[in-house]
Amino acid sequence: MLHAKTLGRLAWLTAAAVLGLTLAQCGRGERFSGANLILISLDTLRADRLEPYGGTRVKTPALNAFAADAVLFERAFAQYPVTLPSHATVFTGLLPPAHGVRENGSLLGADMDTLAERLSAAGYRTAGFVSSFVLRQQTGIAQGFDVYDDDMGGPGGDVAAERDGPQTVARALDWLGQNRDGQPLFLFLHLYDPHAPYDAPEPYASQYDHPYDAEVAHTDAIVGAFLDGLKTRGLYDDAVIALFADHGEGLGDHGEKGHGVFIYTEAIHTPLIVKLPRGKRGGQRLDWPVGLMDLKPTLEALVGLPASPGDGMALFSSQPPPAHRPIYSESYIPRISYGWSPLRSAVQRQFHYIEAPRPELYDLVVDPGERQNLLPGQQPPATLTGFLEAIQEGSVSRAELSAEDIALLESLGYVGQSGTAGAGADDRDPKDHIHLVGRLEQAAILRDQGDLAAAESELAAILNEHPYMATARFSLAKVFQSQGRHADLERLYEDGLVLDPANVQLMSPLVAAKLELGKIDEAVKLARVVHANDRGPANDELGYLLDYHGQTQLAFDLAQATLDRGGDFGYSSFVVGQRFAGLDNCAAAIPLLERAAAQFAARRLAPFQTAAEFQRADCLRRSGAAAEAILAYRRVLSLRPEHQESRIALTLLLAAGGRRTDAIRVMDDWVREFPEARHYQIAADTMRRLGYDDAAAFYAREAEARADR
Repeated sequence: MLHAKTLGRLAWLTAAAVLGLTLAQCGRGERFSGANLILISLDTLRADRLEPYGGTRVKTPALNAFAADAVLFERAFAQYPVTLPSHATVFTGLLPPAHGVRENGSLLGADMDTLAERLSAAGYRTAGFVSSFVLRQQTGIAQGFDVYDDDMGGPGGDVAAERDGPQTVARALDWLGQNRDGQPLFLFLHLYDPHAPYDAPEPYASQYDHPYDAEVAHTDAIVGAFLDGLKTRGLYDDAVIALFADHGEGLGDHGEKGHGVFIYTEAIHTPLIVKLPRGKRGGQRLDWPVGLMDLKPTLEALVGLPASPGDGMALFSSQPPPAHRPIYSESYIPRISYGWSPLRSAVQRQFHYIEAPRPELYDLVVDPGERQNLLPGQQPPATLTGFLEAIQEGSVSRAELSAEDIALLESLGYVGQSGTAGAGADDRDPKDHIHLVGRLEQAAILRDQGDLAAAESELAAILNEHPYMATARFSLAKVFQSQGRHADLERLYEDGLVLDPANVQLMSPLVAAKLELGKIDEAVKLARVVHANDRGPANDELGYLLDYHGQTQLAFDLAQATLDRGGDFGYSSFVVGQRFAGLDNCAAAIPLLERAAAQFAARRLAPFQTAAEFQRADCLRRSGAAAEAILAYRRVLSLRPEHQESRIALTLLLAAGGRRTDAIRVMDDWVREFPEARHYQIAADTMRRLGYDDAAAFYAREAEARADR
């Protein structure tokens, strides 16, 4: 098999040969060696909503002013209408078939050569600040960044799905202010605000009829604040600043409200504006066809780095890209998420050709809204069909998604599980089934609003018509789970496995359903199948699930086998570490529990982190490592101040070390924050146990007084 980088390069070179083109870089062109580089990504932003692109619906004064200082590319196209794949193309300069990131549940391979890595190797200090869980560093997108801030900081230590743009801008500007020693800087700023759900603040929400337009206006203001921050720090004039959108938004133009399935221009025509240092070429507009895969070679060339292999071209070289150069786009979301045919397309000159079961051809000059399909009335240009034929399909990289990851992706409107294709699924044209996406979204709204009967009815109807659609199956499962209908869950998952017998994402929750129903033998048998066929979170969580339902020996065996395969797995480390702790083998337990706590902390699973930290603290105490145990118990209390066992254990440890005042303070802090009678009584009992009679008497009086209220 060809290396991914080689595959991408050969795919483009083959397509270029069909067209009689060459990708050789032509001359040096513009170059600003060592200039600071700022890359701004605006998620889900349609080009036609911006005034610099002819938009009239939204006022965008900040982007107007920026475009006046910069070079605007009128015909820029995204290679994928989904956030993570599109950013993978930006950072690698490769088409999706080469880097393999085809969904938000993908993983960018460590072997990929990214823009941040190249800049870091060239002496740049690199930092990324992102506003969505979709671009978390676990996806591999953070390769090459010295600092990568993806902290969404939800309540209670949990992960939130996104954060507001102003928060991300503030962190980015703080970093810039702390790094002014002359070393060249590369800053990546990602703003997620235009993405659904649309909830722009005032005054924007009241100024626009469509909430998406309000989000665009709000985003313009955020960009303006960031650019002003650069100016006040003296970083604007001499920097190379590139601004782009990763993709657009359907808004119902072709039946898709959001994005991901279709690759019409509302989804792939994106803004691309590049400011050169000192306003050089400011206000210039270029109508060359360009793609987001051109950003990496363009930015590398502008700051003086030598060209690297890839599928794009440096846009400021001495010779522009050929006017007849085709630009590739695709979406495999129809296949991955729904079991339909994937879509691929090419834009060349005025034509946009979409490869589908029923192909489409549009003249973007006379029909910019793509309403009149010219096929089958005329033949599509051979250059476009030949170009697409020359690009290999490539592979689909999948990340190891936990249940929490899937839930967060779904909260942002993305499908968290792969679809069940079924026989002949690739023959299904997404145009014929796009209405089902709307029905799925409506069912999810009904479910979240508590109208479970209506949600169940709609999802059951979808599955009856399209039983291969795993997205509907998992959505219906949530309805059943919320009602504790384990028998219905069992039937639902088993029906799905008839269609897709190897789908581990169906098997793992089926194990849980069977355990809840007391079908232990069936659950154990299926658990062994999952363990044999999965290397990711489904397998990792299996041990904890079995342990929770009393299958402790099997849980330990499977968890230990999972760890033996290699990798950092939180649940498996916790199950094995807890078992060793119960056997008083703390020497083996402590490092496992420490690893589990770190994994749970990285995934913001606060309850599990608390449990692992407590088990570790208890083992340290029993091992005689009092100082370390004290720190560990304090760590538990920082996560969960009401944790009674840690509070008592810490008090006893401090007292044993002769630290009477500190011991009493631990109890004082507890009853001050949780002033309940039972807590005062526990504090009194603990003080009495230590022989601190005066403190015991005080807590006892307070307990009695509160009990009488």
